Amino acid sequence: MSLICRFCKSSKFSKHFISTNENTSYSICENCGCHNKSSNKKYNYDDSDNYWNNIRDPDGKIRNITSEKERMFKLKNWYGDISNFVNSLENPKVLDIGCGLGYLLSTLDTKYKFGLEPSRYACDIIKKKYKDINIYNLNSNTINEIEETFDIIIAYHVIEHLDDPIKFIKDIKLKLSKNGKVIIGTPLIGGLISNYFGKNYRLYNQSHEILFNIKSLNELHALNNLKITRIEKPFFKTDYFNIENIIRLFNNRKISPPFYGSIVTIYSENI
Repeated sequence: MSLICRFCKSSKFSKHFISTNENTSYSICENCGCHNKSSNKKYNYDDSDNYWNNIRDPDGKIRNITSEKERMFKLKNWYGDISNFVNSLENPKVLDIGCGLGYLLSTLDTKYKFGLEPSRYACDIIKKKYKDINIYNLNSNTINEIEETFDIIIAYHVIEHLDDPIKFIKDIKLKLSKNGKVIIGTPLIGGLISNYFGKNYRLYNQSHEILFNIKSLNELHALNNLKITRIEKPFFKTDYFNIENIIRLFNNRKISPPFYGSIVTIYSENI
């Protein structure tokens, strides 16, 4: 079966390579520039406590993301200004798709907090720790099973795992209120860091089906009548901004460090 770009559906690819991180095969779409995982084999997620307590990051460090220490680290270093943005609004109805362990939702002041998460293990933790979060144990491709509509829909590090990101955004639109807002976070390619490190870019891995550049993300929003109001690249206020990671920039023969431009958060509104 020939490879088709998961975004623009082109079958023409300009380059093929195998990433250093997890030896994943990628192809670069000649039309839109997105990086597509070449294999059609789906990543096998482990929905057990072993997975959530033993996640290996691109630097080989084992992380227990169920711990309070890890929760505080993620809240400081992952989500940029999302909490402040949502909390500046008056009781919006919020859905966080792929909400993980509910960490982002736990910081929101609104009375109307909903999470969608495919992992039953993660859902059970949310139900025990955060009684104010309404949780759907659903996959991201079954959003249409939810009867509610929402003022804000967040999908933080979800679209890169999908075979059909266009359908995903269309499904989001159907659940968005008239003047609703969408917040999407995802890895970014086509910037200085990804270009410089090439196959050693840290965000190539077996679970990432497609990686977008800014142009393709703009097109993805425009196709769905979502007006981009803000683009954020969370980094300089995080713990990742340190001397060690700056020094690592000088050696592109090793895995790239977490750095500015590796991820992007895009805020948009329904038009």
